[in-house]
Amino acid sequence: GTTPLEIVIPIEGTSQFYTVEARRFLGYDAPLPGEAVVIHLITPGTGVPAKVVDPDNNGNPNDAGAMWLPGETFQGVNGIRVQVNARTAEGWSVTVTMPLPDVQLSVAGAGSGNGMVTSSPGGIACTSTAGSSSGNCSAPFPGGTVVTLTPTVTAGSFVGWSGACVGSGNCQVALDQARSVTATFQLGNQTLAVTADGNGSGVVRSSLEGINCVSTAGTLSGACVAAYPQGTMVTLTAD
Repeated sequence: GTTPLEIVIPIEGTSQFYTVEARRFLGYDAPLPGEAVVIHLITPGTGVPAKVVDPDNNGNPNDAGAMWLPGETFQGVNGIRVQVNARTAEGWSVTVTMPLPDVQLSVAGAGSGNGMVTSSPGGIACTSTAGSSSGNCSAPFPGGTVVTLTPTVTAGSFVGWSGACVGSGNCQVALDQARSVTATFQLGNQTLAVTADGNGSGVVRSSLEGINCVSTAGTLSGACVAAYPQGTMVTLTAD
């Protein structure tokens, strides 16, 4: 209903759970020292009784130490928080905070250039070398975290993102689910130009498509200039 007198909070990764109960002067709660919120830790299947969450650690669920009152906050395992807000006509107003499970963020490199992608918060430090990724290219983050990815160029230029990011600046990824991002670093093109001298004739060709240059008595014709990605090995053959 909208005003439950007990809340069950599962503890992720275990069979345990907490119960948050509204204690009032009714039924078996009639002899209590006061009306309050009482929290128990339950371990099913062990035969162990429910354990009262008791700051004075005496295990008594019916004393003042086990009474959670407005303004008090219980901090449980795995980031679970129970905050007692106020007394209401029906019982108690409480706020329960349960962290989302971790979500995986993966980064890959692409392109002929070199660079690195780092994250804030930390966890990702992924190196891209001619499209091959190495280092910390995948990391878990708490669900709901907004992670900023920053590219740093070591050779060539940063072309941009694909996947969960777009554009060419820093990238922000909201981890509502597992996400993957690709960063592309590209080497720039360099110009290769053929010149000729002498009164003979011949043709210069490149091993990669681009150069097919005819020299006639020192006069050039055909494709005598071509652009290739930086670092490319091109072999020229003269006939």
